[in-house]
Order: sequence, then structure tokens, then C-alpha cells
Amino acid sequence: MEREIPWSTVFVGGKKIALYQLGQGYPVILLHGLVAKGAWSLKHLAQKLSEHFWVIGIHLPGYEESEEYKFRNYHQLGKLIMGVTKKLGIQGSFHLFGHSTGGTIALVIASEFPERITKLSLFEPPFTKQNVRFFWRLSALFASFPGFIWFLRQILPRTGISDFKGGKSGSLLALTRIGKILTKSEFTENCRIITNSDIPVLLAFGNTHGLFLSLHSMKGITEIMPHSQQIEIQGAGHTLKRESQEILAEHLISFFSDP
Repeated sequence: MEREIPWSTVFVGGKKIALYQLGQGYPVILLHGLVAKGAWSLKHLAQKLSEHFWVIGIHLPGYEESEEYKFRNYHQLGKLIMGVTKKLGIQGSFHLFGHSTGGTIALVIASEFPERITKLSLFEPPFTKQNVRFFWRLSALFASFPGFIWFLRQILPRTGISDFKGGKSGSLLALTRIGKILTKSEFTENCRIITNSDIPVLLAFGNTHGLFLSLHSMKGITEIMPHSQQIEIQGAGHTLKRESQEILAEHLISFFSDP
């Protein structure tokens, strides 16, 4: 585990959840994606945001020191995150940012607890079933074989998905559960609920795509969230390298700071 940023744990529903906290001020919750070293994959974003806000990066279940949790749907994960905010003493509302599958969790939270979310920002949450279904089902199938788990751990650090290096086997095995959940996602329904609420939304995309998503699928989100703000970050890929995180941070600072 990386040690340059202090981290701690809280217990929610008997489960240990690891997190880090940086800065002071209005709270901002960061939710990371599936193929990542937990919340460490957003540490550069967190460090920049912490100059203006109280930033909480949460390691989702099965990542780093967060205990594995056999969740059945995103609703359960959303309730878990809300339990973490309660443990941290956040009684009022907060800003919420989600990257990739963390964005899907953020959508569920915002649609189920709109009174708690001041502003919502998403970076490339998985979208259309036709774009996501095959990849995740294939991943879920192979993730059930221990030999494939070993293969992924060997090869992924040598690809553009460098943030995956050091990931725990628990997060790899989560492919099976996440894959099943995504194919049954009510993503569009959640988007429409948020669109009908008063929550300001910032949708962020990179212009470099490959294994996971296409820019076309990202543009599709804007069709069901037409009142959202949208930004495209040049040179950014789905895994959000350091430079892209720092550029994104400037946009988020502006977005979160506006009245």
C-alpha cells in the first residue's frame, strides 16, 4: 500500500473500509473505478482538490485494506458509502465524483439520496449495454479461473492500465460480481432521475479510448442528461493518468466552487 498519503479505516455494518482524507472545507467524496489501485488511482486529483476542499478518497470493498463485501447490487454499495460519510461526521450534503464504475455508484447515490448531493461529477461511467455487455461478460467468465487471475496480474502492469499494478486479487475477483451487475444496470433510469432533480452535473470525458469505452458511448450520456455541463480532456484515457487528473482537478475546482 502507498504510504505518502495518510489513511485510516472505519467500520460500517461490521465491514472495514479504508480511506484517506486531505484538506479542509466543504467535503468532496471520490469513488474510483474497477481496474485501479483503489482510491490511490485518484490521488493526484485528490491532492489538487485538497487545496480547496476536504477530500475523502474511499477504497471500495476488496481494494487495498477495505474488507471484501459480497454485494448484490449498486444500491448496497451506495448505502455503504453513505454509512462511511456518517462515520466521518458528514451530516449535511457533499460534492460527489465518480470515475468509471465509481461513476455508476455515484449515480445510484445521487438518485437515491438527492438531498445529500450538492454537485455531481462523473468521468466516463460505463454506459450502453451493447458497448459494455460483451466485455464484462467475457471478463466475468475468465475471472472465474485462477489461472486467468494470475495472467491478468502479470500482463496488466505492462499495458496502459498501469494503475492496476499492485491490485489485490479481491479486486480482480470483483470482475465477476461487477460484470453481472452492469448488464442489469438501471443506469439510464438513474440519469433521468438526476436530470429531473436540481443537482448540477458535470460530465467529463477523455478523447483517447480503447479497451473499455468509446467516445460515442460517452456522448450518449449527454442525450439523457441534456442539462449537464460537459468537458472533454485532450489526451486523457479512461484510466486517468497524473497529467489528466491535474487538468480535471482544475475543472472540478471551478465546478464545485461556483454557487
